[in-house]
Amino acid sequence: MNIDQFSESRYLTKQDCGRGILVTITKIEVQNVARQDDSPENKPVIFFAEVDKGLACNKVNREMIANIVGSRETEHWPGRKIVLYDDPNIVYGGRITGGIRVRAPRPQAAAAPAPAPAPASAAAPPRPGGKPAPPPVEEDDSIPY
Repeated sequence: MNIDQFSESRYLTKQDCGRGILVTITKIEVQNVARQDDSPENKPVIFFAEVDKGLACNKVNREMIANIVGSRETEHWPGRKIVLYDDPNIVYGGRITGGIRVRAPRPQAAAAPAPAPAPASAAAPPRPGGKPAPPPVEEDDSIPY
């Protein structure tokens, strides 16, 4: 059991994003994101169709979204898709803490018929020197965005 599961945040956290979630921007609001007893800290909070919590957006992520969308005007952002993911290399307060980063979704490949699988009994032809070819490497493309 991880103690982070007992801390409920009103904004998205790196644990909410994991290896990546594809989201569609619905709106942007300026909100006070400070803790209850701290001085006010107003930041843009971006909301998405696919999740209930918003993203309290820092400067780096704002710049990344502006580049992805192609506009610095937030009224052009709703309807656009981005990927939110946990980047373990983010440094905050001099410590490596990890955090949420954004990137553009991967372009969708055109639908092509899948190649027919090779028969199980077919062995790779021998290479020079009599050694068989290594089996093909399967890449983990389980995240399609």
